[in-house]
Amino acid sequence: RFPDYGKVILLSFPRFKNDPIQKFYDSVVAEKETIIRSKTMKMDDNLPDGTEGNEITVEWEEDHIISYTIPKTYALKRPTWEINPTKTIENFKVEFYKNMPDALSRFACMPPEAVDAFFKSREKIEKAFSNMALAVDGFGRLEPWFAPDPDKEYFLHVDLAQKHDHCAVAMSHVNKWVNVKVTDSYSQAAPIVEVDAVRFWTPTADKSVDFTEVKDYILSLRSAGFNIRVCTFDRWNSHDMMQQLKQYGINTETLSVAKKHYDDMAMVVLEERLTGPHIPLLIDELLQLKIMRDRVDHPRKGSKDLADAVCGSIYNAISRTKTNSIGEIEVHTYDSLKRDNEPEYGRRMNVIDPPPMPKHLADVIEGMEIV
Repeated sequence: RFPDYGKVILLSFPRFKNDPIQKFYDSVVAEKETIIRSKTMKMDDNLPDGTEGNEITVEWEEDHIISYTIPKTYALKRPTWEINPTKTIENFKVEFYKNMPDALSRFACMPPEAVDAFFKSREKIEKAFSNMALAVDGFGRLEPWFAPDPDKEYFLHVDLAQKHDHCAVAMSHVNKWVNVKVTDSYSQAAPIVEVDAVRFWTPTADKSVDFTEVKDYILSLRSAGFNIRVCTFDRWNSHDMMQQLKQYGINTETLSVAKKHYDDMAMVVLEERLTGPHIPLLIDELLQLKIMRDRVDHPRKGSKDLADAVCGSIYNAISRTKTNSIGEIEVHTYDSLKRDNEPEYGRRMNVIDPPPMPKHLADVIEGMEIV
């Protein structure tokens, strides 16, 4: 009402990552420097330093804003003990001791993932989807290195949307089967799954998603030589495209992604048996998924189109790939997956691995002394 004098102030603490107040904050900050602070406190000051169970360490982020996106709009994120001169961090040590995630959210603006998040570990999700070599560029063109394995079957899931949400297509396959130790005396075969490619379309206010582009992209995968065992669709508006793909010899079915499918995906994520492309939107969708009335859903202003596409393709790959179709079953440890993928990642990123040092040269260097 009073543009020359009036001011709007938003004051709150974030309840979970990417909640409304954090989105407002991030939207006006153009550039910032983040410093990690920490403080170790004793619960009972009368006990000597280093007493087991008596000390607690709090670590938080401190933003120093360099520039803003909008003139005359400012933002500040600071812990309560810096804003309120009557408080110190020691005033909250009991709260930190009782419930560290909640106290970090309330007093240090360090929110956890959604309280009822389906995927509890950001680290596991980011580790699974860490492949920076994307198989498909922004125009839907396949990278030259992206070629099919003639011995593998590939599985697609499509989440169609036209006007409001993203339209997404994901392709996955089982790379191999491994023996995972369940108990001291029992192990079982489990799949190592690779999400090969995720492509998505975003509608705009004046342009809907052209489903012909989606169909052509799927056909381009088949033309590139990928043995597509099945391409599943959610039920929304999918009948026409399913029929068109069948005319080209691609097997299509419907699949409504539900909690049981996400449970399967959660297991391969937890046991570090999944690799996939690093797509920030996909990672954000997965971390914002919530359990709501025994179903997996997204926040009110969020989405899960890419997440559903990836989950559906993973489920298809796991449920439809026979154990004996992959060959010899290997023993699996959590570190082995990363080692197995390092040569392939280097090839895709055009990294040249240096040859090993000759033994005679290594012996000479080892015998040198620095004077």
